[in-house]
Amino acid sequence: MKASQIWRSRFFLLLSLLLALAVPALAAGAPAGIPGGTPGGKDLPPPPRVVASLYFKSDPGDYIGGGQEVTLTQADGDFRAEAFGDVVHVFFYGNDGVSSWNLYIAAGDGKTLHPGSYENTQRYPFNDSGPGLDFTGNGRGCNESSGRFDLLELTYKPDGSLDRLAVDFQQSCDGGPLLHGQVRYAPAAIPSPPDGPWITAPGLSGFRVKARITTPAGKIAGAGVADCIVDTLCLSGAVAGRPELFVRVQGPRPNGYLWTILPRFTSSEIELWVEQTTKSDVNYYYLPPGQADDPNLPGIVDRTGFRP
Repeated sequence: MKASQIWRSRFFLLLSLLLALAVPALAAGAPAGIPGGTPGGKDLPPPPRVVASLYFKSDPGDYIGGGQEVTLTQADGDFRAEAFGDVVHVFFYGNDGVSSWNLYIAAGDGKTLHPGSYENTQRYPFNDSGPGLDFTGNGRGCNESSGRFDLLELTYKPDGSLDRLAVDFQQSCDGGPLLHGQVRYAPAAIPSPPDGPWITAPGLSGFRVKARITTPAGKIAGAGVADCIVDTLCLSGAVAGRPELFVRVQGPRPNGYLWTILPRFTSSEIELWVEQTTKSDVNYYYLPPGQADDPNLPGIVDRTGFRP
């Protein structure tokens, strides 16, 4: 296929994408792969944003864990962690679409959680003035519980959301055998963005980006393209002024998140940093090199990109 034909094909794919995103009725009838600019459904997953794990060992007869020993990481499903008031909540939802686990810990009586040992817990949220703990999963919960936890690490981001968590806990459900557990949650390390100014666009209010595009000739800093597409930041690389990557942040979507959508028009390797300026949160995206003659280069649709 000639380069001009490939370019036209990709251009019409992008138009289909943006129309589908702008008009829900069109989105309902779009092919499954269209959101990332790939009708073959080859959209790439975003890089992991956190490093998280849940481990528990359930003694024989324990109702919640069923006597199992289980280790779960991001490879097994999605981890979410949040802090509200004096409570921290960690939620795991498995890739099988069925399994789920919840952990709540609380200092109690409106006290602030801080690293240390918390003894004689009661089931959250019925812990009154003492510390609270509740570990449930797969549809199983306790009527009453007792236990303890060691909060090894707890830090917050500037906006008050949870940043890092390390906690070991023990729970006895309804006076039964113990369940011993551990949760670890921390942001994944990301490469440092290249030097130089951040790129902004009127159509991407509240966000700015940096990009590094690697071509056979070397590494190129992505440059903004003026007067590109509404509600989109367009980046050029090897050819000045010709868009090669389109950055769009849309939402909130039904899952409560702003989605980051990245169609591409280049087979070059791309590294992209997107910062939400109101919260100083930076997401890193990596698009590996593709085949130069492929009109359906995979993009990225990040359905948990940013919180509003």
